[in-house]
Amino acid sequence: FQPGLPDIPFISLEELFSEQGPELVLSLLTPDLSSSERRLEMERSAMRFISALTMESIINHISVLNPQRILKEIEDVLNYLTNTLSLKPSRQVTLRFLIHCCCMVERIVINRKPLQMALENRLDLDARAFSVIKSSFLPIEEAYAIRLSDAEYFYIYELLYS
Repeated sequence: FQPGLPDIPFISLEELFSEQGPELVLSLLTPDLSSSERRLEMERSAMRFISALTMESIINHISVLNPQRILKEIEDVLNYLTNTLSLKPSRQVTLRFLIHCCCMVERIVINRKPLQMALENRLDLDARAFSVIKSSFLPIEEAYAIRLSDAEYFYIYELLYS
């Protein structure tokens, strides 16, 4: 479908939903923004989109916890991790992290038992990053009276660093 509107280029659905999609739309809607302002606005928009998508995904899977509250708390954890560890996760990794962690907390609250599995010794594991990940979840563990296992932390580490 070609709308044939002057000065409006065609954007396919594939382009629209790609990593560059939001930037394309934003550049059309706000041509007067500088590139740094556009980048900042794009990040804000992307985070709102990811947050809304996460909420939509978890709302049917979270039955005991308040979905808005747990999502906000996990977003705070992610912000802490990205700032402290200088991470720049993709939107896909961000979405996976948020959904996984919200559902993980719900699962541990209900079952009262974190994931248990044998861990292989990883020589390439960044001990500082692993420690920061563990400490970032302390407020969650205290708020919900739960304990995450090293297997849970390892999975989160893998999610962020793979």
